[in-house]
Amino acid sequence: TYRHVEIILVDDCSVDSSGYICDEYACKDDRIQVIHLEKNLGVSHARNTGIRKAKGEWITFIDGDDYAETDMLECLYNNLVANQADVSICGIDRIGFGKYGDTWKDDFSCNVSGRQAVSCLIRRQPFSCYLGGKLFNCQAVKKCCFSEKIYCGEDLLFLYRLFYQVNRVSYIPDKLCHYIYRESSVTHREFQDRQYTECLAYQFIYRELKENASQLVPFMEQKILDINVRLAVKVIESQNVRGRRQYKYLKKFHRNVRQYMSPKAMMLFKHKKIAAEVILLYGSAEFFLFTVMLYKGIKGFF
Repeated sequence: TYRHVEIILVDDCSVDSSGYICDEYACKDDRIQVIHLEKNLGVSHARNTGIRKAKGEWITFIDGDDYAETDMLECLYNNLVANQADVSICGIDRIGFGKYGDTWKDDFSCNVSGRQAVSCLIRRQPFSCYLGGKLFNCQAVKKCCFSEKIYCGEDLLFLYRLFYQVNRVSYIPDKLCHYIYRESSVTHREFQDRQYTECLAYQFIYRELKENASQLVPFMEQKILDINVRLAVKVIESQNVRGRRQYKYLKKFHRNVRQYMSPKAMMLFKHKKIAAEVILLYGSAEFFLFTVMLYKGIKGFF
């Protein structure tokens, strides 16, 4: 419903007909421009390429497998203007995530400073680190951009840096953006080395929070524990990570859990299964491997 926009489609070396479809849309609508990348260097590089091309005062992102309500931009823009904000955020409808995915609390409106928005981001109250459903001041975005060495967790790191650049963030709970769980996405598919960069992003934020916002440290510790356990399970399940390489990764996850575990962080886990996995990995990488394999064997048998 908001028509005064430029639409930048970044074709990141697609292997199907996506690039052709993008070109067809550009022929029909002069607001659309298409960028065909010659090499896939990750989602951060693709987004930065689009950012450099953007000419508008405001900018929003949407992934190719998600979708938005037709009035999302209009609502975000009106909210931004009404509250004189630098960032406008709406609620997210999470589709297909199951019981572990739908835990974000987003049922109330708020207007906060950039520093307060960092607290909201880390606590996931009321909004999450998902990049969709957010309208940003373009100049602030161009100052931050995305770290192209981070392939997972880049959205949290980007938002963390950006919120420290802005004065005001306004949130409305209307679920105008739909975030779809996709098994084949880089976050959910079989373990790859790139996925470990999420740990690096979280550790960077942790170190900064220890100096600037110590009250948020347990929340960041909990996130680090959670991602290390999830990746450890992926490594065990992976068909491509075996033998010495598997053991090295499990020992790395074990050391990370030992470094970042704290009573306050453990109390933040809402699911006992995940907390139990953290404790197992804290004890021993070998015992964690044995327990996960045993659990999956018993589950498969029944």
